[in-house]
Order: sequence, then C-alpha cells, then structure tokens
Amino acid sequence: MNRTDEQLAALTWLRDWRESNNDWTVGLLADTHRFLVMKGGAGSGKSIFAGRKLLERIFTERGNKFLATRKTAKELEGSCWAQMLGQLEEHYPDEPVKINGTLKSITSLRTGSQIVMSGLDDVRKLKSIYGLTGAWIEEADEVTLSDFLEINRRIRGQSENYQQIILTFNPTSSKSWLKLTFWDKPPELMREGIRTYENVYTDNRFLTDEDRAQLEMLRDISPYDYEVYTLGQWGVVGNTVFDKVAVSERIKNAPEPVAVGYYEYDVQSDDVHISNARWVDDPNGSIRVYKRPEKGKRYAIGGDTAGYGSDFFTGQALDAASGEQVAVLKQAMDEDLYARQMYCLGNDYNEAIVGIETNFSTYPVQILQKMGYSHQFVREREDVYTGAYVKSYGFVTSSKSRNRIIANLVQLVREHSELFNDLETLDEMLTFVRNEKGRAEAVAGAHDDLVMAAAIAYDVRRQVRGGAANSPDISKLDKDLQRFYYNAKPEERQNLLKKWGVAQ
Repeated sequence: MNRTDEQLAALTWLRDWRESNNDWTVGLLADTHRFLVMKGGAGSGKSIFAGRKLLERIFTERGNKFLATRKTAKELEGSCWAQMLGQLEEHYPDEPVKINGTLKSITSLRTGSQIVMSGLDDVRKLKSIYGLTGAWIEEADEVTLSDFLEINRRIRGQSENYQQIILTFNPTSSKSWLKLTFWDKPPELMREGIRTYENVYTDNRFLTDEDRAQLEMLRDISPYDYEVYTLGQWGVVGNTVFDKVAVSERIKNAPEPVAVGYYEYDVQSDDVHISNARWVDDPNGSIRVYKRPEKGKRYAIGGDTAGYGSDFFTGQALDAASGEQVAVLKQAMDEDLYARQMYCLGNDYNEAIVGIETNFSTYPVQILQKMGYSHQFVREREDVYTGAYVKSYGFVTSSKSRNRIIANLVQLVREHSELFNDLETLDEMLTFVRNEKGRAEAVAGAHDDLVMAAAIAYDVRRQVRGGAANSPDISKLDKDLQRFYYNAKPEERQNLLKKWGVAQ
C-alpha cells in the first residue's frame, strides 16, 4: 500500500468512526496515558466509548489482554458484557472472534488479542488472570482504592503496546478516593501518567430528546441527582449550606486563571522589611489570578489563617466595587511568609484593604504593621480595663460574626454565583454543610479555608469606600451607646450616628 492509499484508508476510517461516535472520542482513542480517568454525568457516552476503545484495540493490535471489570460479576454481565456484545454485532460484524459466554471473554482470531471480564467480588478469578496489558473499570466510584491498586499491580512487564487503565464513573461523592487521587492530590510519580476527562449529556449527540428531558427534569426533583447525573459535578450528601445548583453550574462555566505563581522579594537587613517584590509564574504557585489589578480600582482581601484542624493559609482578593473574585492564595506555609505574600498581593492590587483573621494568631497582622502596611481592616473591641471601644487591626471570627459573614456569602452565591471564579473555592462550597448541631463547617476530610477567607473578604469590603481611617469616631460616646452601636446592623448604624449627632 503506497502513501496515498494509506492516507485514504486513514480518512475513510476516521469518517466511519465519526459516524458512530462523538467527535470528542477521536483524541481519547489515541490517548496513551497510563490512567485515562473519565468523570461525567449519566448519558454522556463515556462507557460506550470505553467499550469501543477496547474492541478497537484488540482488532488492530497484537498481544493485548484487557480486563473489563466493575464491583460485582452480576452487574458486569448486565452492563459491560451486554454492551460489548452489542457493539461487536453493530460495528464489527465481519471481524472473526471467539466469544466465551461462560468465562465472559472476547478474543480476536486475527490478532490474538483478548478482553476478559471479572467482577471484583470474584477474587479467585481476578487473581488467576495473568498477562494483563490494560483494563477498563466501569462505575469506578463503586470500587475501593485497594481494588484499583490491585488491578494496577497486575498490569506490568514488557508489552509491545501501551498499557492503560480506563476508569469511567459518575462523581457520586466529593469524598471519593478518585477525586483525591486524580484531581486534588495526585501522587508525584503518577502525575505525568494521568489524563482526566469530564463530560455531560450535552456532549453526547446520540442521546434522544426524551433522554435529555429526563436528565434536565432532575433539577426540580432532586438537587443531588441533578448535580451528579445531569451536571457531572462531585456530589455531596447532606444539608449543604450553599445553593448546590448555583455552585455546580458556576463550576461548569468558571474561567481558567490568567496567571498562577507567587511573589519573590529581597529581605532587608532587619529581617522585616522587603523590597524589589516581583511576580514569578509557576504552575504550582500559591496564588491564582483571575483578573489583573486595574488602575483606579479598589480591592479588598480577606485572609484565613491555619488554625486548629486547618492545614492552609488562604487569601481572597475581590474587586471592591463589583465583588468579583480576582485572586486567590492558598498554601501551607509559615506565618511570616504568608504575611509577606499578602503584603505583596495587597500592594499589587492598589494597596487593597487587607483583613486577616486573628483568632489563632495575631502574628501575620503584626508583621504587616511592622512592614508598614497600614491599610488593614479595623475592628472595634471593648477594652477589658476601661470598657471603652478601641480600634484594632485584624478580623475576629466570633460565633456571632461567623454566622453573619457566612449568611452574607450564602446569599451572594445564590444570587450572584458569577462573581466566583476559583474552582477550588467553589468545590469547598459543595462540601460545606451543617453538622448535627446546625453549625456550618466542612465535612470530615474536606477544608473550608477558602470559604472562610471569602466570607471575611466580603465583610472587609465594606470598609473600602471611606477606608478604615475615615470610620466614625464614637470614642466620646457613653460606653453603653458604643456597645449599642456595634451590636446594631450595618444599615442601622448611620441612623444612630445621625440621631446622636456624630459626624460621618
């Protein structure tokens, strides 16, 4: 066959493939990553593709032995086995094959390559299968990490073809080992071998209008099912604090960061002040930028420090006028290094007002003060000796203020989810639930550092207009009136000041 004939054959094959497959499958068919991890909603076509890829490979490559598996043999027979028999009949009617209905295997008589099936509940059969060169794990959310690792161990040794495990699943739980292993914290040695792919029912052109309608109907019937099976987003079982539908839809449309990195700087001889701060692009950096600072705009930054049960220092930067999230900081680091990153971030964003939580430590706030960053959030506290109210830097999260700032954030997410750009922040919102006592917090194993930093940032934002230095001076008022003022709602305070004759 000459080159022209080869090209013609390739074009013919591509045309035929596209007639019976979605366009997005072409790239995945050629993908050679060790782990092809396909997360999606119901009806997205991911399982249909996985079956076709295994069949295509046994008919075009020699020396393959693929395992198709799921949690139980009974489920496997009714899904993967039945599906692939149907695909054989429809798409490969002329291929010579041997089908063993007892052992559940398909063997190409032309290449000798084979697909074998075994449920993960049949350990003896699984351990008797040798020489595997690849696998398809269907409904991978139902299997354990231990199951996955056992299959991965069995695919080893020399092979003339690439070795690959395809995992297909609906994202039924945000606490799944799949999310942790392939999305959140993939092991260093696995990263280069992972390709993740996400799709939903709208990506499947073969789905009927009735099928689409049934999936869309879930929005009004079951928010959880809509989130998982329609939108293909990680599911959270429990009484979530934030509007799951609003958050899930924003996740689907959230933008990529325009920059990821951190700040470098030169530390002065006093070990406090810094100079020559500059941005460094780094895909593993602690800061994600979604909107660069604009001249003349004002910004607010909220910070949540690593306290009990938390591993991370975080920061959330907002456009003070619109409320849009423009930058996010998250990293496990020392307090002084965190303060310096916040200092640089604040300076970059036009000397933004910075409010850092001081519940567990006041050190980052003190560092900012020593560095000369005076544009910090100011709170008023009652002096334990005089009873008078004095001003202090930093944000204190009390039971009262915590409920208030979370309620404000919940409303913003429900009514203006488009303000939130950061996927990790949105993911945290999906695992932020009310516990048995009604307290809003992250589910076990999840984090809420970014959520709390965002809640603080939106509260800090209210001081941007006049700046902390221009807040009303009520120090001359009777201390009972001062207490009454600080316990009043923000919208009531102006009327009180006017009534008492205090300049605003």
